[in-house]
Parts: sequence; C-alpha cells; structure tokens
Amino acid sequence: MFDAIVLAGGQALRLGGVDKPAQTVDGITLLSRVVDAVSAAQRCVIVGPRRDPAVLGSRVDVVWAREDPPGSGPMNALRAGLPHTAAPIVFVLPADLPFIAAAIAPLAAALRSQHHVVAAVMRVDGYDNYLAGAWKRAALADTLRRLPRDGRGAVRTLYEQVPTAVVHDPDGWSRDCDTWAELSAARRQAERRRTPGDR
Repeated sequence: MFDAIVLAGGQALRLGGVDKPAQTVDGITLLSRVVDAVSAAQRCVIVGPRRDPAVLGSRVDVVWAREDPPGSGPMNALRAGLPHTAAPIVFVLPADLPFIAAAIAPLAAALRSQHHVVAAVMRVDGYDNYLAGAWKRAALADTLRRLPRDGRGAVRTLYEQVPTAVVHDPDGWSRDCDTWAELSAARRQAERRRTPGDR
C-alpha cells in the first residue's frame, strides 16, 4: 500500500520556461509516464499547476495541490502534497523521469529491507537523486516539521538525519530531463528500447 507525490511545479528555466511535464518521450508526456509508473498508488497527488487531462494520459483520479507560494520549490511542494496522502509509504517523484517505472519495485524493496530504514533514494551517474525516492510517511512528515518552513533548504537536508537506503541505478531509470540535450537523449533511448531485437 502506497501513495505518490509527483512534483510538477518547477519553472524549467533550462528549457526556456516551457511546460516541462507536457513534453513527450515516445509520444507520451513526461507527467503521464511518471503518473503511470505509480499506477498502483492508492492516491496520486500532483503538486503544480493543473494541467489539461490530455497531459495526464490514462489516469484521471489524481489529486491536485499547489505549493505556497507557487513555484517556491520542492520542500514546499512536499508540504503541500503530503496532507493529501494516507498510506504508510509515499513515493516522491519529479515529473521529468521518463523511465522511473522500473525503479518503483527496487525502491520499495530497499525501504522494507531493514527495519530502521525510513527513506530510499536513487543513485544515478554517481550522485543521489533526492527527488527520486520513497519514504515511510510518518518519517517524512516528522522531518518536514523539523525543517525551516521558508522552503529554501536543499532537498538533501531531508535525508541528512534519517536512515536512508541507496538504490544504485546503472540503467538510468532516475535520470531527469532538465535540459533539451537530456530530453533528446531520453527520446533516443526510448526509440532504441522499442527497436526490435535491441537489448
């Protein structure tokens, strides 16, 4: 049993301010790919401006929330999304991870592997993607309460004082698309994946 918070309120400055979650990879929007990745969630909360249903793909039973003030960053986005969740495990994902579906099971397994672990995070290309993770909900709520409410803190501060499991990601499941080059690379990767005989 889990819920999911999808962060979709960024300004996409390195993409010239376009609506990044509405960009497509293999004909499917980034937002739809992430929402579909957590299709088993009891509740999917999208934090950001409300999008046209066409951007969402097949799932329509989502909850929309907005960080306060709008555009004030992922910490405030988590504070806006968490009250809409209730499941004991909460996935936290940005809306620009086109291949994150393959990481959901490993994240959940890492979170459950040791009793004392309360968070799990993806490590790709040698760094931790702190916005691609899973939390025990009570621990995330407690951590957010203890941090300053101005929303300015780096997301990594969430993990600094909690037992965290690292999931290594050699296949790039948790690579994001912050630039046009990264988005183009994701599109090429998706094309290769559907090429017959390609492994």
